[in-house]
Amino acid sequence: METMKHDENMSKSFFITRLLHQQINVVRDFFTLFLLVIGINLLIHGVDGFLCIAGFRTELLYLIVGIIILLVYIIYYFINRLKSEVYNESIESPIFVIDKKIISVKGYKSSEDMVTYMNYASVESKNIDDVSKIKDFSNWKNSFEKIVHELVEYILLLYMDYSNNENYCSTSMKLVEIDRNSLTDFVANNRFFSLFTEPTENRSAFNNKRIGKHTVSAISNGACYEKLTIKLPEKCILSRMKNGIKLDSNMFLLEINYDFDERLCCKVLSGYFGKYYMKRSDYYITPSTLSINIKFNPKFKSLFIKKLEWYTWVEVYINRVIDAFSFDRFLNSINWNLLEANLYINEKKKKKNSKIKSKQRK
Repeated sequence: METMKHDENMSKSFFITRLLHQQINVVRDFFTLFLLVIGINLLIHGVDGFLCIAGFRTELLYLIVGIIILLVYIIYYFINRLKSEVYNESIESPIFVIDKKIISVKGYKSSEDMVTYMNYASVESKNIDDVSKIKDFSNWKNSFEKIVHELVEYILLLYMDYSNNENYCSTSMKLVEIDRNSLTDFVANNRFFSLFTEPTENRSAFNNKRIGKHTVSAISNGACYEKLTIKLPEKCILSRMKNGIKLDSNMFLLEINYDFDERLCCKVLSGYFGKYYMKRSDYYITPSTLSINIKFNPKFKSLFIKKLEWYTWVEVYINRVIDAFSFDRFLNSINWNLLEANLYINEKKKKKNSKIKSKQRK
């Protein structure tokens, strides 16, 4: 299993490069196996001739030994090849909360999207809007975390839809469209998905009027409509997991899991981030940190296919998720380490100058 740290300079051809490398290894290793089997057969032939075992069927011995060696090697080979191609990445995604409401961090896309869609949902859903009014902390925490799980799930679906455009999907790829009618499990268990994809003729915020057939999104009276038609590779199944989503096809398995991790709380607030970047006091910011795990596992068929566009599609989607949710990547994009160092130096200088002035006054 391999864990790869992403950064903004990561090539979009990461999966394809590795798959091409493995396909070359397949050819090379089978050639090695062919020579190995020939050598063993020659050895057996020599031993048989030396021992001169009367009545022994040499040809059958060659066949049995060759088959056993071949099967053992192939099983061992493919298990190890597929294990080496498992991609596993964990990222930390803090959610900043003030007065029991999520606040947006400029440039940190997941937080901006969360606040945007929370505001849209609050217009039509009293249950979502009332969560911040729950006085008991334990009850609020449970309700808040459930809403965040559903919100993250909806945003992951949005990003999936985004990654299926003409820039990333070859015309040779066979795609299947799925929509609200195909994703009944999401409709039943995700308030955001159910609300935003509900036809406008059933919503008072849109004056119960049907919008254009080809309209993919619309805003009315602060409410949001998203058609959300997702195009997936043929024979690819999208489903929900407990705190996660799964894409399963005959060529790969992609799982994205997310849950709150109390061990990560307050870790992101070190230094001057709240005070200088967010323009708020650290003491009034409560970070609830999501731990998001992305696991991509290619299947047996991936070692032989030629249509590598399938993996470009997956890689674009994974990169979009990491770009949006990874707090470390966000901090790198704004050069926060350098900014924090400068702030630290300037603060030290101010304190030093302040001491000098106070001594001079005395």
